[in-house]
Amino acid sequence: MLSSFFTRLTSSQPQQHHQPETAANLVLETFVRNEGGEIYSDFHLFHNNNITPIHLLIFLPNFGIFLGERISWHPSELKNATVQRASRQIKRPSATRFEAIESRVRRKLEDVLSFDTTPIYRFIWLQNITEKEFDTLDPSFHQFLPKSHLLFSDETPESVQTKVYAIGDYQSEPYSFLKIIGALNSHTLILPSPLNPSGALLTPQQNLFLASRFQGVTTLSGGEGSGKSTLLIRKALSLLLANPQERIMIITPTRLGGELLRNELISLLEYGAVRIDIGALSFYTPYCSNADNNNRIEDLKGFQDASIILCDDSHLLEAHLLQKLQHHQTKRWLLMSTILPVLNETAFTLSDHFRHLITPKLIYSKESRLLLTLLIHVRRQLLSSIPSELLIIVPSQEVLNTVKEAIDTYFHLNCRPITLSSSLQYQDLDSIIIATTDAIAPLCREHVLLLGCDPMDPNYSIALSRASESLTIITDKNSIRKDISDENYEN
Repeated sequence: MLSSFFTRLTSSQPQQHHQPETAANLVLETFVRNEGGEIYSDFHLFHNNNITPIHLLIFLPNFGIFLGERISWHPSELKNATVQRASRQIKRPSATRFEAIESRVRRKLEDVLSFDTTPIYRFIWLQNITEKEFDTLDPSFHQFLPKSHLLFSDETPESVQTKVYAIGDYQSEPYSFLKIIGALNSHTLILPSPLNPSGALLTPQQNLFLASRFQGVTTLSGGEGSGKSTLLIRKALSLLLANPQERIMIITPTRLGGELLRNELISLLEYGAVRIDIGALSFYTPYCSNADNNNRIEDLKGFQDASIILCDDSHLLEAHLLQKLQHHQTKRWLLMSTILPVLNETAFTLSDHFRHLITPKLIYSKESRLLLTLLIHVRRQLLSSIPSELLIIVPSQEVLNTVKEAIDTYFHLNCRPITLSSSLQYQDLDSIIIATTDAIAPLCREHVLLLGCDPMDPNYSIALSRASESLTIITDKNSIRKDISDENYEN
């Protein structure tokens, strides 16, 4: 309702009615889709500490942004009614709800994009009133609600198009949906990177997960590269933006995984110009806690205060910890992400992949020459890339120490070994990273060398997904994967 725009001068107020999906809804959606745009119903704009509800937000690539106010009055309620400005007796310039919303949308765009000139238009949607019924209303309605900016319940896609084209200015060069909607809904954006300078939008399936409400125990299932960790931290942020009273504990199998998620959260806050109480989030890594805390997570204050528990890569956590979480779940919502397929009614399965998996190149070498073969390929890789783009995955801590010593000696580097308890606190990730398969869950690099890892290792499939550009497997086994042809072998 236009609460700051006009009031009704009768003894009773118009009643708002919950609207199911109607033909009028579909007409508006059909028009927007035909124009190559997107429509958002009951959109929430988060900016700094403020939440601004917007009934309808429409993006049309050749026009810009349309802000819609949805009014559910029925003709019978408006009989003999009149309207007037609500701010008539207030000693300040009158301001409509539209003006306040438009101002907040503009500030959000400017804070995220620095400079923005996207046009913003306004319209009012009278969901239950036809044009003929509106014509019979008191003249005051026509004064404050110009028909040129009204959509009625009996509109057609063609009539909507006529009105929208009359309201807005058509631009031959379309505006960027990614840029504009990514700025307004920035907490659901995959942040810009060298590979994606403008960032990327989550898939419809991922957005559905963020918008869905869950309770009890839920499993987020999906293969490598399906965006489980990406969704987990955005779910935490979305929950805290919508309800600052929530308290969330995030459990990760490695300390580095928790730190990278925390850094991503802070980056989202800074990029999207939104704020939350960071103290509402706690991170927990069981392998980095002492034995008492590891056995009694229920005694931790972060767990006791939490209304939501999120477990990243739960398949890498000990079974007894997962059992304890469920035993002490009480009223908490417990979400566990996993690469394992889960077939039950509490599972949300991701079938999309925002990161393409690389086809491995297989290098066969005798066991006695594995290290030498690795050094040769590290040298080749360093000729075309920098150390911070390279990840080497090894089967054990003993092999890790040997490989680090050899690479540091031959290439005058200081490789970064990663273990379950490794942290960003004292070192960054600006050198070659060497890790065992159980410690690589949060890591991803442009180029990956996989040395002599056992294909029966439960983390082997994760290791294969760590590369974004190239993946080389150096092995002394005659066969690793049946889906890799012998043509990839080099002697």
